[in-house]
Amino acid sequence: MIKNKRNFFIAIIMTLLSFVAFIIYMKTNEYRYFITMLVGIFYAMIQYYQAFSTSIFEELKIYNDERDDFIIMKTSQLLLRIMNYILFIMVFIFLMSYALFGIGTLLIISLTLIGILVFIFLGTLFINIYLEKRN
Repeated sequence: MIKNKRNFFIAIIMTLLSFVAFIIYMKTNEYRYFITMLVGIFYAMIQYYQAFSTSIFEELKIYNDERDDFIIMKTSQLLLRIMNYILFIMVFIFLMSYALFGIGTLLIISLTLIGILVFIFLGTLFINIYLEKRN
């Protein structure tokens, strides 16, 4: 019985993409398509397992009380804050390195880290808006 339809759908898509990568590998004999196929099959197996098994969140609801939920919430908040500080420091270091040495790769790395920071910010914002409307 399927317990998580989203994981099942992702597993089917990954299986199909792995099959396409295998066909391309057979035609071109390039190892990058073989590696892509292996990674896709591995990810699809994980998704199939999660689609047919009980979610860890359902199991945690049985054994957790309010104190455990509060500790998990505070831990997640602290981890997000630490990650933001580390990403800001890395962006600053790479931007300063680009300014000093003029290597274009350093600018690309810093822009990628800025993109990650924007993604984290927007994700946090939209999740908070969703949870406020839901609760």
